[in-house]
Amino acid sequence: MLDVLNILKERKSESSKDITITTYPKWVDTTADALSLKIYESILLFYKDRQSYIKAHSKKSHYGPGTKGSWQLTKIEIARSVGYSVSSQIFVDKHFSSCLCEEFEKMNEKLLVLKIKKLISTGFRNENKEVIADELSLLRKQYAELEKSKTKDLLDKSLEVLPIQVLERLGLAT
Repeated sequence: MLDVLNILKERKSESSKDITITTYPKWVDTTADALSLKIYESILLFYKDRQSYIKAHSKKSHYGPGTKGSWQLTKIEIARSVGYSVSSQIFVDKHFSSCLCEEFEKMNEKLLVLKIKKLISTGFRNENKEVIADELSLLRKQYAELEKSKTKDLLDKSLEVLPIQVLERLGLAT
């Protein structure tokens, strides 16, 4: 038992460690103080944060209007994380801006796919209350009809099997 707990602790500590990247896209300058490196690491950090948000939220209402910044990357938050006040200063003005925009869009597409998969996998919890209530009432009506038809069939079969004398005493013989 103790071995299992130690293994689980090791796995948890391994998963919580920051992932070091050995390969960067071509547009990222890998020198220590390079702006492109800071931006790329910031994108990865926000991406990881958004992934955890999506994993923790499975209702459609969590992705409604005004919540896009909770589950998708925004240009302004990336710009602010590296010390710029306007997103156009890094997404338009720099020599790597076109590649940065492509990377940004690719990350948001991955998050969108992840969100869609999460919503699909949660089943009826994403349906509106009215839709679920309508389906329930329809299923209850179908069940009642099925129950009536099964009871009628059972009674008909039992009447076919009963002897004529019993049917006459019951007043059911014709």
